[in-house]
Amino acid sequence: MPTPTSNQRTSMHCPRANLLVNRCRGAVPNLASLHRTSEDPRGGFLYLYGGLAPGPGQEIETADFYRCETETMMFTDLTKSLVYTTPGDPFSRAQKERTIKPLPRLSEPGFTLHYINDHPIIFLFGGYNERPSSALIAIETQHQEWWYVDDDPSGLAPGPPRVNPVIIGVGNRLFIFGGYTDFGDHGTNYMSYSIAEFQPGTHKCKWIAVDVPYPADILALNQTFDCGVAIGGGTMIVLTPGRLDDAVDHFNFLDNKMVYFFITDRTFRIARPTSKEILPKEVHWYYACNFVDPQAAWRKEAASILICGWVPYRDTPHLVPQLWRFFIYPGEERVVEVGKLGEEVWKLDMDLRWFAMSNMDTLLLLGQKGDPTDSDDENPDIGPGAKYDTYVKIPFKVL
Repeated sequence: MPTPTSNQRTSMHCPRANLLVNRCRGAVPNLASLHRTSEDPRGGFLYLYGGLAPGPGQEIETADFYRCETETMMFTDLTKSLVYTTPGDPFSRAQKERTIKPLPRLSEPGFTLHYINDHPIIFLFGGYNERPSSALIAIETQHQEWWYVDDDPSGLAPGPPRVNPVIIGVGNRLFIFGGYTDFGDHGTNYMSYSIAEFQPGTHKCKWIAVDVPYPADILALNQTFDCGVAIGGGTMIVLTPGRLDDAVDHFNFLDNKMVYFFITDRTFRIARPTSKEILPKEVHWYYACNFVDPQAAWRKEAASILICGWVPYRDTPHLVPQLWRFFIYPGEERVVEVGKLGEEVWKLDMDLRWFAMSNMDTLLLLGQKGDPTDSDDENPDIGPGAKYDTYVKIPFKVL
């Protein structure tokens, strides 16, 4: 069971959980901190990139790149299988030789999977490796190729480097929010957004908006964003909050607001859900995703996002995942807590850290079985041998 400060489990005993625990298959990745993940629900895959490997040398970024098939939960290590290419320059040496080359090592880049002309593309933007980066990287997952995306000279000049931006794809556009000027305590927060149009014919990006300041009411929130979810058929993006101060190990969704960004007219609106007492509190980390209940998909007010956040279990320091559903239909915004996921996970006595959805009707929680062991001083919860070797599948209808 992960904790913010300790890996010693209390003596509390609970009945056996009503969840089925399974072992992941294949070449499972390290249970690393600060990695990036994304889902391909259409193809049935999860992807994991980078992070700080557990054990000695945790401050060194990795270039690990893994794929997991959600039907079989089979992991494949693609770190040394990706081909570096230059699709915009067919006569280049890289295009001719098609050499296998790992991705660059980056801490906290923006990371998203988006379909361009029915091709699943993972985009990495920014991040840090010795210095902040402004590079945009594309990974074509079907052919396992990657390249640096050049800027279309007919567009605006790209913005400065940034660390930990939010990046979301809608249509052929990439929307980038926030980020930091530098890594760790040295950076200040960008209070702005940018938009780039991906050009499938040339494989370049045309910047059509660069560091446009947030409006006054959003600036007044004095907060950053940690995640973005495109909803409403690509008409709107829901931005969910992040920590502005890394010295604070948790935050709540009452003081830190969710915000709508409307794509057509590029306007913002602060979300004001009812049932504020149910909003997530003491969240240490979380995942957010688009969700439409398959049994009520015909109802327009059924559109929602799921938030799976790790919060303290009762009055203990141990963290468990809990699920909230945020309904975003205008005039009927509300938050509901979904089931008692934390109670069930507590009974398992497992270290689960990664949340994803499978087929829009099944929750996935991945981690390691049993309490963390052999931990080091840098991160007492993640030992040098920790792996994403265990998962739990939970049908949404049972919650």
